[in-house]
Amino acid sequence: MRTPGRQQRILLTNVKELELLLTRQRDVELFAGAGLDFLVFDEAHTFSGAQGAETACLIRRLRSFCGRAAQDTVCIATSATIVDRENPEAARDFASRFFGVPKTEVAIVGETYESEVLAEGRVVPLAPAKNPNTILQACVQAVDDKVDPGAAVWVEIDTMRKLRKGMFAAQVVGKSMEPAIPDGSYCLFAAPVTGTRQGKTVLVQLRDPVDFEGGERYTVKRYESEKVAAVDGTWRHLRITLKPNNPNFKPIELTCEAEGEVQVIAELVEVLG
Repeated sequence: MRTPGRQQRILLTNVKELELLLTRQRDVELFAGAGLDFLVFDEAHTFSGAQGAETACLIRRLRSFCGRAAQDTVCIATSATIVDRENPEAARDFASRFFGVPKTEVAIVGETYESEVLAEGRVVPLAPAKNPNTILQACVQAVDDKVDPGAAVWVEIDTMRKLRKGMFAAQVVGKSMEPAIPDGSYCLFAAPVTGTRQGKTVLVQLRDPVDFEGGERYTVKRYESEKVAAVDGTWRHLRITLKPNNPNFKPIELTCEAEGEVQVIAELVEVLG
């Protein structure tokens, strides 16, 4: 999920998708002024020939877009088959050309096989004395000084409901569902949605249109749909409406042609506060 004004710490993508993201205006916020501390390519041996040359150009475009020089980003390429016995420096030559850095700045990390030796006496470590959630949150903040302490928190569920597989907590930001869901409230959701969706408050993902309130592709709204009977006896959606509770916000309306642009992720179970 995207948060306006805040960039993701980790972006998992592929070459084609990255090139597409760099060309769309709505994705500019992902890269403009981004830290780009690390750039990792797996299966580096596949980037040869024309594909390798195009990807090398894309790397330079990405750095330029983020305002980073070659020495500002740690580039990592992993491969188990890139070694050339006749030219031990093949990996270093490849990395230098691929990432556009001097050979003197390329470090080769190899591997050696070591037999696994298990200790004779093994014990189960003691359980942590503190709340594990608190410890994990502190670890995340300790390894990344750029993390806003309020950006990610561990939520302890306080509810009388029986929790089951598929339930999760998420913070709902925005005023479109007030007063039922106050801005910034943590809510309990359940996935998948069972039974009819009609009239339920659901968390949905929008593939193309965005929420009018925050410009995001994930939104929480009340689901309503109009259906008509098809010739073969099945039903199809005539219109899907994602309605806010707050009358100051407009609903999101999708026609039958745009039905595939919305995916219902989960239904609201409870507002936790």
